[in-house]
Amino acid sequence: MRPPRIIDPTMETEKHTREALGYEPQRELSRRIDQTGRGGNPTGLSVQVSDRMLAPGIERLVFANGFSGTADDDVATITLGPFTGRIETAGPKPGYTLLAPAGTTATASITGNDISGQIEVVPGGTGIATGSFITITFFTPYPSATFDVQITPNSSAARSLTTGIGPTSRSSTSFNLDTRTALTSGSTYQWGYLVIYRRANV
Repeated sequence: MRPPRIIDPTMETEKHTREALGYEPQRELSRRIDQTGRGGNPTGLSVQVSDRMLAPGIERLVFANGFSGTADDDVATITLGPFTGRIETAGPKPGYTLLAPAGTTATASITGNDISGQIEVVPGGTGIATGSFITITFFTPYPSATFDVQITPNSSAARSLTTGIGPTSRSSTSFNLDTRTALTSGSTYQWGYLVIYRRANV
């Protein structure tokens, strides 16, 4: 005579919930992500999550570590990482417009993207003065102007300025660099920038 089968009520409840509502419990979603992260992917974690793994009406995934993804389409892609012990950014580079205080023959260039990079300005010609000397225009506008811009002097000319260089005239699409000391014609000024957008609490 075969012994009676022991039924785990918790497992049966999960099974019936999954079948009735068409989604997998949060515990299963967490297990899948955790297993993917332990699967030997050293450069990062990208998980595709179908909307059937979420309760009906849930359109956003938020993780304790700050990463998030959306599930408003049939499949959402959540990218966590890269886990290389450093911050890496990528994307199209922003544009720029030189303003009058940079001088009539000034040149400029930008390397990087909307989040981080380096601005180079070589003033020249007449009209070099204090004030906003370049406008940086994001390739993709931010939702609002609630972002901070950290500026780091990367060249000797930039480090030699006795008063500050800083962002001004911030908008969702751009910001200016402003100087309280007129730049020197022919000198190469390089500044690193880091843009950090501050989302509203949810």
